[in-house]
Amino acid sequence: MRTTIIVAAACACICSRATAQEALYVRYEIMTTTAARFSEDIHTVTGYEELHIDSQHLVLLNDRARYHVDLVSGRLVVADREHGTFFQTPLPFDPSSILNAVSALRYANEDRVVCGLTSGGETTPILGRDAERLDVGDPANPSRHASLWLTKDPPLGQTGLSELPGTLWSLLFARCDENSLSRLRRLEGLPLKSTMTYSTDAHAVTVERTATELSSEALRPSLLELPAGFSEKSTITYADLTAARAGPPPIRYSDDEAAVFSVIERLREGCVTRDTSRLDAWVDELLADDVYIVGTDSRWPDTWEWRGGKNAARQMFARDWLYWGDVRIYDEEMHVDVEGNSAWVIAYATVTRRGSDDDRSRQGAVSRIAGYTAEDWTSRRKLYEVIADASQVLAQYERGEDFVTPMRTQFDLVKKDGRWLIKVIHWSHPAYGFRSWRLLNTDEP
Repeated sequence: MRTTIIVAAACACICSRATAQEALYVRYEIMTTTAARFSEDIHTVTGYEELHIDSQHLVLLNDRARYHVDLVSGRLVVADREHGTFFQTPLPFDPSSILNAVSALRYANEDRVVCGLTSGGETTPILGRDAERLDVGDPANPSRHASLWLTKDPPLGQTGLSELPGTLWSLLFARCDENSLSRLRRLEGLPLKSTMTYSTDAHAVTVERTATELSSEALRPSLLELPAGFSEKSTITYADLTAARAGPPPIRYSDDEAAVFSVIERLREGCVTRDTSRLDAWVDELLADDVYIVGTDSRWPDTWEWRGGKNAARQMFARDWLYWGDVRIYDEEMHVDVEGNSAWVIAYATVTRRGSDDDRSRQGAVSRIAGYTAEDWTSRRKLYEVIADASQVLAQYERGEDFVTPMRTQFDLVKKDGRWLIKVIHWSHPAYGFRSWRLLNTDEP
């Protein structure tokens, strides 16, 4: 539902330019294929969307909901056909600009990337019209790619929709840099077909949308009427917006799954704001009394970052928030499972530290190297340890001053007295290349 609301809102400010005599009707057949990344399970869902536009109304209809934008009053009415409810809300003055700003804010602390926008070099007849293929790709995320086939017959400039394709696709590729986005927004033509691939919840998803009907059919008055018996929802809550999982098949979170998701959201907020004045309250709100944390630094149990209890948690998070870096947990790659009063969450995360802010990594290397002289090693090994440590640090700084490190996270939760609390936190960095840690006969816990 979230994506469709974006589509309807983005259309609203564009379609308001149509004249009273113009109308457009497009029906799309949609096939969504979801493949589990680590198994051979493949799930296919088929559906449809109908787009009706005239000078006063835009209606987007599918098998689950109907979105009606009144272009005169500037109101959006969403009828949830699955649950028999509807809500209505005024639209912002310029929805596309606001949505673009929100999308850009999401990547405010990350580098924007140059996105490829290339002609596919082919023209395909669809519904008797020539449609040219264009490919859009994000080099920083090769698993997210789109191809679209646009037709300029009829010319969208005559229907007030010339900016529609570029606006919609620029929203989906918000991480692209401004030059790439400006190219996307200049795209002309009506999309008759599109394919998009992306990854979410440990699945690879492909969505193919193909137009099967295109005409100047007038908008039917019945599309503007609310179905009988629908009840109005006066507000949209945060839970409503997060209830539907991103990506098909369209499965709603259960109440417990939504509650678990909310706990992880609160944990993520704490790691982003890093407000140590609220640390005690944050720990008491989210963590179980017997919480156990395995961090990235400790090799042995019961050492600094491999301990249990709230007091240890406060100590670890206090140091992390002051010195570690900017931790981001991405809900696009979050997998949530609930069994009774137990739940577990697997998520992708990153830790970002700006090298220009301090010189801690180099200073730490100097301290470690100084300590090698006190070790009971041969002089030959001491020299090699110095070379290995210094070379690794210098090579990393040579690649750039900003460090963005990928991280795997796991959270185990328990439900006590109606509250979900985090019982286990496990952070780990993926291993790459020759392993820097190994156990020797002289190493003892």
